[in-house]
Amino acid sequence: TLPRGPLRTLDEAAARALLAPRFEAVRSRAGDAGTAAALDRLEDEVLTAAVGCRIPRVLCHRDLRPKHVITDARGTGELVGVVDWACLQPDGPPLYDLFHFLAQERATQPGWSPARVWQAFTDRDALGPEAAQTVARYEAALDLDPAWYGVVARAYPVLFGAMAEEHWDFSRPLWVKRMFGIR
Repeated sequence: TLPRGPLRTLDEAAARALLAPRFEAVRSRAGDAGTAAALDRLEDEVLTAAVGCRIPRVLCHRDLRPKHVITDARGTGELVGVVDWACLQPDGPPLYDLFHFLAQERATQPGWSPARVWQAFTDRDALGPEAAQTVARYEAALDLDPAWYGVVARAYPVLFGAMAEEHWDFSRPLWVKRMFGIR
């Protein structure tokens, strides 16, 4: 089970409160005017899409990746625990942790880059059947608004970048431009 709050419809103020600080954290360290302008456009697009979405806020690990998931040593795949909760957010956006886990797993495969993973997320059909089924089960379990998928998919580089800026010991100017092609 995933600790979560009640389903609530995001009005403009709630969408802005959830997403705008993350955009500002990344934009303020974007490294060039073109990337900052692209982040402005992306923020407008994401906020517009988020308004009206009915979502719960969830316990969000914010850096969930395969190395932070401990499974049974006998190879059953049974979840034993999740480690490294340094980036915990008790009322985060649903779907982000799952996207980040899938992105980190896929980015280690030959031919995949962070930009290609992000493009695959924005085209739901490009997820592949296993990931698509996992996402669909997550959405159903939380009764997520179908439009929310697009919000998190488009905002993924910013959600990841904001977590990194907040919790890592160094800043990364030009990171979203270099890693995700945001220009």
